[in-house]
Amino acid sequence: MRKFYSAHNTCVLRLLVVFCCLMVVSKNSTLAQCAECTPDSSCMSTDGFPMMCPLIPPDATINNYYSENITFYLPANVNAMGFNATILEVEISSVTGLPFGLALTFNNDDNVFMPASGDNFGCATVCGTPLIPGTYQVSINAIVTVLVSGFETSIPQSFSTTLTVIAGEGQTNSFTYDQSAGCGSVEVDFNASYNAPAPSITTYSWVFGNGQVSSIANPENILFNAPGSYSTALTTTISTPTLEFVTITGLSDAWFSELFDEEPFGLGDPDLYFLLINGNNDTVYTSESIDNTETPSWTSSPITLNEPPYNISFFDDDPFSDDDYLGTFSITLGQGPQTFSSAEGTAGNYTIGQLITTQITDSTTIQVFPLPDSTLTLINNIATVEEQNFTSIVWFQDGELTDEFIASTAALTTGGIYSAQVTNVYGCSANTNQVAYCAPVTIEYIPAAQELYVSEGFASYQWYFNGVAMKGGNNFYINTNEPGNYSVIVTTDYGCVTESGVYILIISVEEQENTLINLFPIPARELINVQLTTPAPWAITDITGRTIMTDLSASSVFTINIESLPVGVYFLQANESRIRFVKE
Repeated sequence: MRKFYSAHNTCVLRLLVVFCCLMVVSKNSTLAQCAECTPDSSCMSTDGFPMMCPLIPPDATINNYYSENITFYLPANVNAMGFNATILEVEISSVTGLPFGLALTFNNDDNVFMPASGDNFGCATVCGTPLIPGTYQVSINAIVTVLVSGFETSIPQSFSTTLTVIAGEGQTNSFTYDQSAGCGSVEVDFNASYNAPAPSITTYSWVFGNGQVSSIANPENILFNAPGSYSTALTTTISTPTLEFVTITGLSDAWFSELFDEEPFGLGDPDLYFLLINGNNDTVYTSESIDNTETPSWTSSPITLNEPPYNISFFDDDPFSDDDYLGTFSITLGQGPQTFSSAEGTAGNYTIGQLITTQITDSTTIQVFPLPDSTLTLINNIATVEEQNFTSIVWFQDGELTDEFIASTAALTTGGIYSAQVTNVYGCSANTNQVAYCAPVTIEYIPAAQELYVSEGFASYQWYFNGVAMKGGNNFYINTNEPGNYSVIVTTDYGCVTESGVYILIISVEEQENTLINLFPIPARELINVQLTTPAPWAITDITGRTIMTDLSASSVFTINIESLPVGVYFLQANESRIRFVKE
């Protein structure tokens, strides 16, 4: 029967590989069902075992809709290790540890497939929008019913696989971000999409929902460090520089260079105006003339400056001759008040403002899901993961995955360093702290080899005989034929120092030096019954030869009270003979 079950389990193992990438069971999903699939009848194996097509489904990407059809082939019969097995039924009972946001729909509503009845092809559609990047440990549980050599049996099986969800950029109309969700905390890099060409000016106002703000285009490493939903918004403002104010504080004397400008013929103070000239040497604005002053100021509606470089030329309006040229300066488009001084001696100041031409506000939500409680406690030999609402849990012993435990509580039997990885309903996983379990050490005895031993694999050993360290007793075994009390202290490379219980070594009756004494019971607790051939003095000694009790018997049959003796090995001596006994 052992061979039967070995072959049977091999068949089951090969069968369940088919389902290693079926990520979600539709009846357990709260999401909308996926579109119905059609099996690909060309999906068949060459070795007669079940198979899946494709063998490795594509990775999913966060924030991108994912849809993938999977076909699986289920032959009615398989042959493994010389045994023919008929696969009667495969029922997917549950799948845990799924990426949050994905759903799956089988083409059989009840998730049951019956290969022996001709149900040899099935399929499933995985769909949804995954939200959290990572590599997910998915546990797949099924009930497989097979018929082997006339025996029908159903065995629950649980296997693990992984699905990778890669991080992908999210975007709005005006900015992108490298991830939108995570577990425990999320660090996000944001990038604004717009930057208007000069001379327009683009400014940014970020509000991240976590108390942080920014005014740069590409804020990096924005940390959302607690579970919750964070509304993040960007306002992008595009402005054009404008000319808003011009004044002259010092005027060139070229305005009275002609006869008619001077007294007594002159007509008074200058009548000043300016021309605004763009980078194409086109006059795009002519100011009003301000009469009879050498220090005029012009204030007007903002004049947009979107074709730099710009120059301003000043003139005196002269009714009797050509207008007097009073100097030119180049405009600097930096925002705010500016000063100027022309080569001709005209000086003053002007103000550059900003006219908002475009303003865009977009927002998104950054989601941080809670991590599971990753506290692992150890009381005696019971290890317990505190998280209660988990969807999957895998255990590790000395850093290696172990399938010995599947629940949140594990009864440990082997010493080592234990930890677990827990996944909650959001698909968030966390590794627990490690605990060291120092397993009890039990001494065993092989009479034929006269050998005491404990388990191998400890870092060091020290054996003790009657409480005294044994020279050379530093292996997992010792050879001895000397009766007495033996113990051993072992250490591990993970910090355990464990002392065994006392092993009382008793040599068999054939080895005892007795021909004239009968004694029972062995072992004894309170009384021993003694029978001698004739009344005689007697003594009880310990294994070192030290006399513990002595008396003279008036009869050949008597009882000795040993209740006060410590547990151990002793000898009763009388009539030049002795017999060994044990006090429990």
